[in-house]
Amino acid sequence: MPAASPRGCKRFVTGCRGLDEISDDSLVRRRVGSVCLLEPDEQTGRLRAILGDRELVLPQELEATMRMLLDGSAVQVKQLEDLDGESRVVLIRRLIREGLLECVG
Repeated sequence: MPAASPRGCKRFVTGCRGLDEISDDSLVRRRVGSVCLLEPDEQTGRLRAILGDRELVLPQELEATMRMLLDGSAVQVKQLEDLDGESRVVLIRRLIREGLLECVG
């Protein structure tokens, strides 16, 4: 499935200069109106994140992390303790590109 283009996601990075500026200290939250349904698959050990017309497949161990991101509260990237620093930033950038999250600081 194609990812959203970096140019098309600038509207979701309002509190940061750009995706390259996302770090452990960045503050993100679920974008108002975004759609995400989580479907764990016990047989495969994967977690499907259904984002409207797109789908991400993640390790099932990220279910608690994803649920924290979906509750609508602002979260500092370093609070995602299930992942190492680089992996946290990669996940957050992807979720911003997909329109699920926005950077607020």
